Amino acid sequence: MSLIQLPSANASDFWYDKNGNKSNQLTSLSSFTSSSTYPPNVQTSAGSLVYDTTKSAYHLQYNNTSNGKSADIWFHDALPGVTVGPNFVSGNQTMYWTNPVLNSSVSSSITIPTYGTISVSGWRGYHDHNWGNFNLANHQWRGWEWGVSHNPDEAGFVMASTINADGTYTGEAIHASTSGTTFCNANYTASNWTQSNGEWFPLTVVQNCPGAPYYNDTWTVTGPFVLNAYNILLVDEGYGHSQIPGSVGLVEHGRTGTYNYQGS
Repeated sequence: MSLIQLPSANASDFWYDKNGNKSNQLTSLSSFTSSSTYPPNVQTSAGSLVYDTTKSAYHLQYNNTSNGKSADIWFHDALPGVTVGPNFVSGNQTMYWTNPVLNSSVSSSITIPTYGTISVSGWRGYHDHNWGNFNLANHQWRGWEWGVSHNPDEAGFVMASTINADGTYTGEAIHASTSGTTFCNANYTASNWTQSNGEWFPLTVVQNCPGAPYYNDTWTVTGPFVLNAYNILLVDEGYGHSQIPGSVGLVEHGRTGTYNYQGS
């Protein structure tokens, strides 16, 4: 689930079931406020994501009246990532990025109209937060690559990068475990391009950390969901994995409509 402020305040939720069915709902929000301090908290008309100091855990409450989906989820025992920025992006934009929950143990419940209420126990959870002078639909930048993997040893790995108009990357690869958090500045190469719903997207993204080759990794999408927002913003998001055996997570590829072509 994403709570987005620009280009318009909206909530976007994705759902994947065990049979491979996928759905997405984009809902306009009548109110949206976020904190400028750490830890970042967000309050919207569809729900909130706040840090509970008494439980030392993030709490997500979500109620989308337009599609009946709701969630009440706690992220316990979080392994944090890092905070980076400002990253300077084409179009005179600046972006900061933090992932206070790179990996965690999730508990509580999710309600989906077709399936009813599902009790959540033992799932892995992730939360990140972007802010700054930054508009997703600004066509003076190309888009982004992002992925998170939850690994068998309960550590987590995430890659994220914005892509400038000239094709250069500004991004990081981050690893978090009970031993601590480390990261490197990374470049990415996308390959195995395919097309669906009017969007070109890669099934494979290779991560390269020149100064820290042990961070080199390959991210593979195995079940993409393609969202074309009127050729203004194009996103495919699907479950997938990194090259770490037994890893599972999400991989996302986003492009503005100007750069929607194979190999971009």
